Amino acid sequence: MARTNQTRTGLLAILLSALGALSIAGPGVASLLETRSGATALQNLSEDIYFARRTAADKKVPVTLCQSEDEASCANSGRWEAGWLMFEDYDRDAVRDPGEKIIRTQGPVGDNATIRAQAGAGSRIFSSIAFTRLGLPKHASGMSLSGTLRVCGERARTTTVGLKFTSAGSTYATRRTAYDCV
Repeated sequence: MARTNQTRTGLLAILLSALGALSIAGPGVASLLETRSGATALQNLSEDIYFARRTAADKKVPVTLCQSEDEASCANSGRWEAGWLMFEDYDRDAVRDPGEKIIRTQGPVGDNATIRAQAGAGSRIFSSIAFTRLGLPKHASGMSLSGTLRVCGERARTTTVGLKFTSAGSTYATRRTAYDCV
């Protein structure tokens, strides 16, 4: 457990360093606030992806993390900044049914950040991330799951910060690729 906390602390330090470097080039306090809001949102989502995977593997139950606007049901807008929902997804359809237990929720991340799925054929993350009973990521279609969630400030046209999700279920922050903010 201590190693997990060290890993999370290390990831947060890396993210804050990267985002802090970006804020120095920005024009003032508003840019700094956007950067911090984005770092917090990215950290929260990264931790919840990790927690969903561990919960699925530990409890031997399929778990889905989905974008949610009401913290009770999944939405299909791809706007993760509205919040998300983690639940036991027994029928593995990425839709929360009445008998499926909510594990954790996250409300809106704030006005200064957006989190969007990277569009394209290579990305299967849009509005949900599902894990099998073994903790393996799978799309609702049964295909392996991978993709990038990009974190943007309110006024940004592009960003270099993303959360990459691999088909093995691991996540890491990216900083070298430019992502469009839409």
